[in-house]
Amino acid sequence: AYHANISDISSIGCSISVKEDIYLRESSIIEEMNITLLGVPLHTSGKIIISRTIGDSKIYVVQFDKNMENKDKDKIHNYIMKSKQEEIDKELVSI
Repeated sequence: AYHANISDISSIGCSISVKEDIYLRESSIIEEMNITLLGVPLHTSGKIIISRTIGDSKIYVVQFDKNMENKDKDKIHNYIMKSKQEEIDKELVSI
C-alpha cells in the first residue's frame, strides 16, 4: 500500500502526489483506491492517465472507474462543496 496526497479532485478523477519511490506506468490500473475526504471513506479503482515529476514528488492524474457508484460520486461532490464553502467563509471573514 502507498500513501498519496490529493492535489485536485472531481467526480471524473484526481491528481495525486507520491513521495515514495514508486513508478506507475501510464495506463496502469489501480485496482483498489481508498480515499478519505474530510473523514468520509471512498473506495474505487482508477487508471493512470498521465504522470509528471515535480521536484521530489511524482504527480499522477488518475481517471476513476467509469462504473463508480453514484453514492461515491455524491461523496466527492459533497467534499468539493464543503471545501469551496470553507474557502468562501475564509474570504468573507477577511473582508
